[in-house]
Amino acid sequence: MSGLTAIIYVVSISLVIGLISGWMVQKKGYSFKQYFVSGFIASCGILGIIFKIIMDYIN
Repeated sequence: MSGLTAIIYVVSISLVIGLISGWMVQKKGYSFKQYFVSGFIASCGILGIIFKIIMDYIN
């Protein structure tokens, strides 16, 4: 897996996680935008570390 492919996977999965977290808290009256951004950033960090470990293990 190349670096660009890993970045695309991380960003796309993070967008989905951010949308889900924003949508879930919006139903309870919280700000969609704030939780979307925080969920996106947090999942980018966590998934980036996971993909880095996997790429180092494979290569």
